[in-house]
Amino acid sequence: MRLALLFWCLTSGCVVVASDKGRRDLQYFPPKKVHGFARLNVVEEKNPMPKSNDTEWESLRRAMYVDGIVLPEDETKTTGSAPSWRNMDGINGLYVDGTSVEEGDPLFFSVILRNHMEEATMLHWHGLTPPMNEDGVPMLTSLPLESGSEILYDFSVPQRGLYWMHSHYGLQLHYGLAAPVVLQHPQSYLDWLGVQQDVLFFVADSFVRAECNFDFRLYPEVCKGKRIPDNWANYDMTVNNRSILDPAVVEVLPGSVIRLRTLHAGAIALWRISWPEELGKGEVVAVDGTDVERGVFVDSIPLANAQRMDVLLKIPVSAEKGWYEIVADRITGYYAEGTEAAERTGMILKTHGPHRGDPIQSKFEGKLKGWMDLDLDKRLKAKFPLPSKPVTREHVLRLTGEFTDDYGPQFSLNDARWYNFPGRGWVNRKEGTLTYKRIVQSNIPCEALCEKKNWRGGSRCDPEWDSVPLDECAFFKASDVPPRKNSQPLKVCDGDRVELTIVNQGSPRTGGDSHPIHMHGAHFQIVAVNGTRLEDGPMRDTAFVPRWTNLTVAFDAVNNGMWLIHCHMHFHLDQGMATTVESTPPLAQQSVTEWAPVSERMQAPGVVPVKRGQPGC
Repeated sequence: MRLALLFWCLTSGCVVVASDKGRRDLQYFPPKKVHGFARLNVVEEKNPMPKSNDTEWESLRRAMYVDGIVLPEDETKTTGSAPSWRNMDGINGLYVDGTSVEEGDPLFFSVILRNHMEEATMLHWHGLTPPMNEDGVPMLTSLPLESGSEILYDFSVPQRGLYWMHSHYGLQLHYGLAAPVVLQHPQSYLDWLGVQQDVLFFVADSFVRAECNFDFRLYPEVCKGKRIPDNWANYDMTVNNRSILDPAVVEVLPGSVIRLRTLHAGAIALWRISWPEELGKGEVVAVDGTDVERGVFVDSIPLANAQRMDVLLKIPVSAEKGWYEIVADRITGYYAEGTEAAERTGMILKTHGPHRGDPIQSKFEGKLKGWMDLDLDKRLKAKFPLPSKPVTREHVLRLTGEFTDDYGPQFSLNDARWYNFPGRGWVNRKEGTLTYKRIVQSNIPCEALCEKKNWRGGSRCDPEWDSVPLDECAFFKASDVPPRKNSQPLKVCDGDRVELTIVNQGSPRTGGDSHPIHMHGAHFQIVAVNGTRLEDGPMRDTAFVPRWTNLTVAFDAVNNGMWLIHCHMHFHLDQGMATTVESTPPLAQQSVTEWAPVSERMQAPGVVPVKRGQPGC
């Protein structure tokens, strides 16, 4: 029997017990006031059906999901709140009712999560900023949640908006292990917006079997030496877990104002979301769960991986039509010239009655230009921007690497790759060889040679192999590899106002790619695009950085810990496009003595010196 794992919830004093046999349910002692409570299960569907496409790879298809338990009446009374797991427009998710809670006052809610799968997992609470131990990144902020185990989360959050939970373990997000989290606004704010109904638009794409795409050599026991081609026919594209062949249909009232709440839960695609002309221009009122100033109207919105956007739409008073398509068309951040006949998914808004329209077309008619700008972000203004404060720390994060046809994305941050747990790589287990016990974490095999030099000047396709003799390549076998400490974190000090410039200069050989960059543990404000400062730019947790773009974001380092920052295109993250922002707490600062060089500090009368690079505090 495996030993029980004990987790202490730092904010509430609760003890979380995770074990396999002999386990009893977690004992939960709620605070005086709880606005939400849910018991959730992580489940793998044994024989998943395709949602979009029939392919020759159906036997390898996987599907994972979060399922909720409806609480009995006596437990509802114990927690002092209604069950928070509910169906929202065809998809289940966590809904915490904050309509009676004043703006600025915290919402208290708790979740007990049980892992019913045969493999370990861990859920990240995307957009929430709890203490590090509740962030949900295995082997960085907590241990994995093993099969048969439970964990209790106690949240106290000041924000309201649209967030989500998703797996941060291996490739599980590819298999749908995600669900929305709605922290509802006060009723007074909804009245001010004029919202009469929320409609959730949870768009996702998932590959039929992610291990067998670019990493097929690392999983011979699953893929049998065969690669599933990386084409869009092998992706399921859904809205609210329904395909375009059987879309979700949501009933709305004629003449009403709806808040379309869009959330990109997919692994790799970029989307443009649009609606018919009858609904007029939409008004953007929130991005990534943070409110923006009113007055920005759009015909459509771009949405990158992990981003969210709330848009107000007016349903026509006339009930003559009563059938309105909300569609997501796949756009590219790779080719500026755009995409022809792009893949599409969507849902239907329908007024009461026998209205029935034509089926949604499965492809966009014509050509959609590539997403190569940040025009919408430059128009948006945060409703609650960061307070004015001198910048005390600057960092640069370069989006490096390239896409290779044979081995897929080989992207990195500041020319370094760091792999999120768990991982596969190559291990030499042949005793007596020069490279015995050497670990190379890459999906590129040892013997792969490139026509052009790699970025370090070597002849190997992956520079990690440069020091390995070719005659020892045969001794390296695909294996599970242990997690490694991040060797190049971005270090900040407690209380720093940090400006992080994200530089995407592309690749001189392939042009590079665009990337959605997500930071855990804080919300940041977009303060400059290509060097041009923005006034009260939007607050986000995920920034889309197009090719040939520099984006500067600002945040306050007030949530101490080690926080993952990474590309949210899952195949890019899988290949090591990640690092950490590490905030030094006050008690540990005494032992840190290495300051950035004085010559690099910016001096100005009455301004705190800006420290570039790794700090002493």
